[in-house]
Amino acid sequence: MKVKQIGKYSVDIDVDHSVNINDELADMLAKELQKEIDREITERTQMQMLQNQGWTKVTVKNCSDITDDWCKQYIKRRYNCFGHFWFFEDQRDANYFILKWGSS
Repeated sequence: MKVKQIGKYSVDIDVDHSVNINDELADMLAKELQKEIDREITERTQMQMLQNQGWTKVTVKNCSDITDDWCKQYIKRRYNCFGHFWFFEDQRDANYFILKWGSS
């Protein structure tokens, strides 16, 4: 088994000389790209559904400081996070979050 690193992707390549390594690598990278595309489409669909259901969207510039502990302590109703995009079921939670972390 040989590991090949290309950019942020790494793949295990079975070194079987009857298989074209370039084709195998291309297939593996295509599958990884398809997973990323599927995830992106799913997230965008979920975000649109939340907005259609009346959830409040908040965008933050830096989400790395926001912890699960902070969310558990201060957010009372349901919320969803998609990186820099946060959605809150309750407007009061969104308002408090905006005061602490970002802008709407």
